[in-house]
Amino acid sequence: MVSGEWSVPGAVIQWHYYHDGKKETAKEIIEEIDDELHKIVFKMIEGDILEVYNSISFTFMTKDVGDKKFVIWTIEFEKANASILDPTSYLDVVCGIVGNMDSHFLR
Repeated sequence: MVSGEWSVPGAVIQWHYYHDGKKETAKEIIEEIDDELHKIVFKMIEGDILEVYNSISFTFMTKDVGDKKFVIWTIEFEKANASILDPTSYLDVVCGIVGNMDSHFLR
């Protein structure tokens, strides 16, 4: 956490992660929290990812279906140029982080 409180819009979070075998960093701001919709929007404001995309934000939302809860991740982005690939490899990074959270919290 760089500034603010984790669960409050305006909080700034810095990440260090590996993407395609390379260590990268990113800084994001919690742009929106909607408790009723179970939704959080994170907007990237600094970091390696912004060398490839002009803007990028991740939305995390949960949805109840019967007695199950599903998590939906959405990426909104603007490519720096038309030859840039869609950021699916960053979804792989997010899935890796989220997958590790289960084992962390279940300890």
